Amino acid sequence: MLAADPETGLTQQQAAQLTNVDCILVLGCQVRSDGTPSHMLEDRLKRGVALYQDGAAPKILMSGDHGTKYYNEVDAMKRYALEAGVPSEDVFMDHAGFSTYESMSRAIRVFEADKILIVTQEYQLYRA
Repeated sequence: MLAADPETGLTQQQAAQLTNVDCILVLGCQVRSDGTPSHMLEDRLKRGVALYQDGAAPKILMSGDHGTKYYNEVDAMKRYALEAGVPSEDVFMDHAGFSTYESMSRAIRVFEADKILIVTQEYQLYRA
């Protein structure tokens, strides 16, 4: 697994030059009560979409918390990607990404991804 983080991981250019990456995994974060991404999540989404548009991977996996019918990170994440021009068929949603560990495990076991480009911030990178 590879991480795309401007401070500790790959640069945008380095990530776009990778080959055989199965997906870009965007780890979830807070969504506001109106359904819009928090600033931290928006930063991740911008990076994930940019990597996709640069050809780093053919698919994006949005993984986040959807533990209640009133809180849904992954729908907000997919909506953001669609509004940025990513085709719906290239965005997969993991509604059970309640923790970094679960997101990583499910990307491998449920979504059968082998080579994953992880998008997060530095503070979460060690967990990923």
